[in-house]
Amino acid sequence: MKVLSIIFVMVAMLVLLTAEVQVTKAANCNENVLLAECGENLREGGVPSATCCGILKDQQPCICGYPDHNNWPGLPKICGFCDVPLPHC
Repeated sequence: MKVLSIIFVMVAMLVLLTAEVQVTKAANCNENVLLAECGENLREGGVPSATCCGILKDQQPCICGYPDHNNWPGLPKICGFCDVPLPHC
């Protein structure tokens, strides 16, 4: 019984830590940061810079929440270049 209690507490802590990481990621969502480095690529395609890819990876969980994401025809292309999963909104 003691072992089950310890396992339960460990699982609960893991769930809480995972939720905290997701909240932290959400708190860092900033469309302007993404557009400043990747705006031209998002609108027109083209090969993104390494900096753009890094920002895209950080912002990927946020993209569906950005109001303009449907106006970015280059998004699938730069996700492919940057090896970032294309969000399905």
